[in-house]
Amino acid sequence: MIQTKRIFFVGLGLLQDVVVRMLGEQPHVEIIGSAQTWEAAKSQIAASTPNVVIMAQQGQELSEADLQEISHP
Repeated sequence: MIQTKRIFFVGLGLLQDVVVRMLGEQPHVEIIGSAQTWEAAKSQIAASTPNVVIMAQQGQELSEADLQEISHP
């Protein structure tokens, strides 16, 4: 049985629209949320527990500490 992958997307504008639409059309893929910035995304990601987070934000550098804020046990 194939498990549905839950995806959260962080990015802006047309790229976000295109990627979210394309992935949403795929079987076994569920777009569970999106945000335009990392700051806006953190609490949503922590609450929604995605399998995958796609970052498409130019100039955004994340540290290990940033990612630990949203990690789950």
